Amino acid sequence: MKRKEALILAAAGLLALTTALAGCSCEAEPEEKPAGQDYFNGEVIEASDDSVLVRCLDVTSGEVAEGDEVEVSLDVVAAGGAPKVALGDKIRVVCAGVHRQQQETVQLDTVFAIYMLDEDGEPIPN
Repeated sequence: MKRKEALILAAAGLLALTTALAGCSCEAEPEEKPAGQDYFNGEVIEASDDSVLVRCLDVTSGEVAEGDEVEVSLDVVAAGGAPKVALGDKIRVVCAGVHRQQQETVQLDTVFAIYMLDEDGEPIPN
């Protein structure tokens, strides 16, 4: 009798495992954004003392679309502050709160950090 019970338990376990594996999706999960932060890569097209206008080149997460012009404050949350940027520089902007003020311009509630990008489009630590 113990052998029969063991076989029934093994079959039930195998059935449960098969059911769990069959329900597993092979699609990649969307990338989670850290602590509600979005980020995008862009090129500086205008610069002033306290902000830059950036054209989004590459959307990595969030609601900013490729080609959007984004007003980016240089008053960032990061302790090191924002790097010195000039026209044509490629940067990564880590932010939260995207608002479309006009058709062409996007504004951000909070800019957490700005990173310069290397020639491969990877952020250079400040």
